[in-house]
Amino acid sequence: MDRKDNSFLFSNLKSTQHNPKKAVEKYKEEKEQIKVNKQKEEKALIVQKYLLGHKARMNLRKQYKAELTKNLADIDKLSQLLLMSKNQTFYLPVKNLMILIRTFNLMIRLRRWPSIMRKKKQNEHFDIVQGLCKWIQRGLEKPETNIITTFFKSPEQNQVGLRNFKEFLRQTVLVMQFDNKSGSIMSFLRDVMASKSTLLDSKEQLLFDQMLGDIHLENGLVDKFRIWTMSRIELHIAFESIPQEKKNMILMSAKTILTMLSSLILTDSTYDLSVGMQYSFVHEFLSIPTILKYIIPQLAFMPKPLNFKNIFQSYYYSKKVDMNEEEKEEFKKDSQGNLIGELQKDERKMFIFANIFELLHSKLISEMTTFEVYPILQCLESTVQHLGKRIFDLDNASIDDYIMTTILRNQLSAILDFKTTSKIFGHIFGENVNSKHSIFEDHFNPQAAISLTKIYSTILMISKNSQRVFQQIILGIAFNEPVLYKLWKFIDVYCGIESLLVRNVREYDQYNAFIHSLSLFCLAFTRNLWVTSFEDFLKNQYFERKDVLGMVGLLRSLIIDLIVENKQQHQNMLDEFVLYSSSVLLKLLHEQFAIKDYIDPSAWDIKEIKWQDILKSQEFSPEIKRIIMYMPECIPFDVRATLFQQTIKIDVSKNQYVQKVQVQIRRSQLFLDGYQAFSKVNNLKSIVGVVFINEMGMREEGMDAGGLFKEFLVNLAQIVFNPNYGLFLITENEKELYPNAQSHLLFGKNDTNYFNFLGKLLGKAMYEGITLEPKFADFFLRKLIGKQNSLNDLKSLDPALYKSLVQMRSYEGNVEDLCLSFSVTDENEVTGERREVDLIPNGSNITVTNQNRFRYIYMVADFRLNRRIKAQADAFVKGFHEIIPLQWLQIFNEREMQMLVSGAQQTINVKDLQKHTKYIGGFGASDSRIKMFWKLVETELNPDEQSKLLKFVTSCPRQPLMGFASLHPQFTISKMDCDNPDEKLPTSSTCFNILRLPPYSNAKIMKQRVLYAINSNAGFELA
Repeated sequence: MDRKDNSFLFSNLKSTQHNPKKAVEKYKEEKEQIKVNKQKEEKALIVQKYLLGHKARMNLRKQYKAELTKNLADIDKLSQLLLMSKNQTFYLPVKNLMILIRTFNLMIRLRRWPSIMRKKKQNEHFDIVQGLCKWIQRGLEKPETNIITTFFKSPEQNQVGLRNFKEFLRQTVLVMQFDNKSGSIMSFLRDVMASKSTLLDSKEQLLFDQMLGDIHLENGLVDKFRIWTMSRIELHIAFESIPQEKKNMILMSAKTILTMLSSLILTDSTYDLSVGMQYSFVHEFLSIPTILKYIIPQLAFMPKPLNFKNIFQSYYYSKKVDMNEEEKEEFKKDSQGNLIGELQKDERKMFIFANIFELLHSKLISEMTTFEVYPILQCLESTVQHLGKRIFDLDNASIDDYIMTTILRNQLSAILDFKTTSKIFGHIFGENVNSKHSIFEDHFNPQAAISLTKIYSTILMISKNSQRVFQQIILGIAFNEPVLYKLWKFIDVYCGIESLLVRNVREYDQYNAFIHSLSLFCLAFTRNLWVTSFEDFLKNQYFERKDVLGMVGLLRSLIIDLIVENKQQHQNMLDEFVLYSSSVLLKLLHEQFAIKDYIDPSAWDIKEIKWQDILKSQEFSPEIKRIIMYMPECIPFDVRATLFQQTIKIDVSKNQYVQKVQVQIRRSQLFLDGYQAFSKVNNLKSIVGVVFINEMGMREEGMDAGGLFKEFLVNLAQIVFNPNYGLFLITENEKELYPNAQSHLLFGKNDTNYFNFLGKLLGKAMYEGITLEPKFADFFLRKLIGKQNSLNDLKSLDPALYKSLVQMRSYEGNVEDLCLSFSVTDENEVTGERREVDLIPNGSNITVTNQNRFRYIYMVADFRLNRRIKAQADAFVKGFHEIIPLQWLQIFNEREMQMLVSGAQQTINVKDLQKHTKYIGGFGASDSRIKMFWKLVETELNPDEQSKLLKFVTSCPRQPLMGFASLHPQFTISKMDCDNPDEKLPTSSTCFNILRLPPYSNAKIMKQRVLYAINSNAGFELA
């Protein structure tokens, strides 16, 4: 408290000597009043200052209005001149241009138009911007009228003008309309960028780039171009009918963006700008459908070449930085093999992938090193999972498909072919193997190889239902043998086989990186082996025996680990894809090399599992079943056959309560009556009883307990599987059956229905344990077990053609000298007519060369083995699989499949037959004549006669696959009651597997009568 205040207080105390409390209260009140008055004074001062500022602003606004009104006539004249002179412009001095730009910006700052401007048309503002752009653009042609050099050569002297120019550029972006008028603005921007690159030095360009970056960040410059370009394309692109005028506008947009990118200078101060522009170019502009057709032609005319490595690096790493935690977790899961769901797929990223891929294969792959290409492959890797399954379903394309799906399908189908694949893989891996000790060149980039294999592996996982896409991709790797060999060595050297077999190694990124390479190699090497004979493989200059041993050891152990370690987890798509590709190659390696003793058979054995214990217990855990399914060639046949029979027994028990079906069959019309009757049976797994109608039209007495149905199947098989009947033909050397491709000429339009019926009957015979005699060709049996045919399978069908194709494969001269095209001559077996068939579209006009001969070999073999009999074989296989599902049979090869159909191809085990024989009618195992019979069979009949005896009784000359214990009905010997037994012949009832044997007096007579009966093929008729 100051002195004055104290005196005041004391004076108050004197006047209130008798009441000091009142004096203090009075002092406080007066003090508070002084404080309030002081605050009022401060507020009054603030208001006064505000009023003075407002007055100054109003005065400034009046000055702006006055200046605007003064120049408004010039602006109006400019607008009128624009409308009258169209595209005719002239050179304006820089000073005049600066005045016009400044005046334009003044109009923008006022926020509301003067009355004279409000009366103009709504798009007058755009016309003025467009007019100014044209005058500035025209002025760029001369140094004295070039506003760029004026502003940026001496920025300190033109700071106001530079700010006005920046504001004007910002307005040009804001007012861009989605019509053709904006083309002049884009042309202006393009020429400004080009002028900046040619007339300014690096320091001046840097200043310009900073200004451009601000405009881009504030107004989304590239996004404006994208939307504008998309409005030009609309739906015309799907029909390739974009008008020329719109094509020119799209081209203008592409030129502007490319000029902008090529003119950027990368420094510390412009780093964010450059990264932002490059990211936007990929994310915004390369997401436009088929925009590459407008971009690629312009790349050669850029002021500076585009640095695509930096562009795609900016996109890839910016994309990863922008991810939130949830997206990062999803990205991690995707990298481990879980493809994203259809609802999560981003259409923009689909087109980004398609455009980047097209840019890569059409231009960049031949101009960039593997290290420069790597960022591009990273971008493709990050977007490939967004491709939908429907895009690759080329075989089922429809006009009802979503329009963008059609566009993508067309774009990808043009680039995902075997030539493109071979070209890209050859660039990344190198197409020369200089030495077995130094396989990879110095410029080899393993990270690029990982990305490339992951891209193609993912495409194969997505398009697994599209055979065309699958073949095109795999062919490009399979028959580029240096690349194929390097791909294997890449897995062996850079990854290390042992590391893929370490427990829990799948938790690491390295496994997920290299496992894609392994899957791709397995599929490609499988396709290569399909057209390679064993003799040709031994002559190859790359793969050796130790490589095959390494493959067998890796694949065998990897499959087991994947199954066993994931027994309680849901396997992702990558693991399933690895299991599929690995098992396919392992099976083919076994087919090619195990039989030839090229590899020790013990190399295939799974020693970790005790199969004899499983056979005794006949208990198969889920893991054991999966191991058998994926690698049956490593499992003893007895184990697999036991599992097959056990599976059938379980299924039979499920159908035992289904109502029995009874059909009537005329003996004179077994095939037609059987076809018509069984077509009405809904479930052929049910018990089917047969009632025969004899030649007199009378119903035969007796109840079918299974024997009559067997008799029907056996007799029908003898008819329909006879080549003379016309449904089947036989191979030249082995006399094995396969469908007649011309069956429709003999049986009309129902021929495929007949094949479907026969497939069902063969499946029913196997389901009931009935063995049939027909022997089918291996290439046809492969279809029943779900395997694809290869060149080696052609050997049994057409040995001469097979020999020619093998010779072509190793032909050292020029294949074009052979004058072959992608067409074949198809001969009709029924009429003898010949016709030319194209193997590929327009194939008769495509010459076979050294580069495409592998494809030709594959296509010829595919035509003869598959395409030619496709209708008949598909119908037969479909009917067969209705009874015996494919998954039950995939554990067998074609030779084992024949054994399932017709029994074991081996010498009859007489001891086993004797052990499982039943005796009726008075005979017993200890009877002297029974002992005489078995001695005769075992010691005096040769193997051929033993087979005839078995056929005489059971209708099949081969013993059952699992021995006579599995024969149903059981082999039975019945005593024939008759007078003069030495004069009688033995008879049989094949439907019940019964041999009726007279009680012969001695072994000599027994042998004579038995041999006569079995060699005469006599049965009931002879008796």
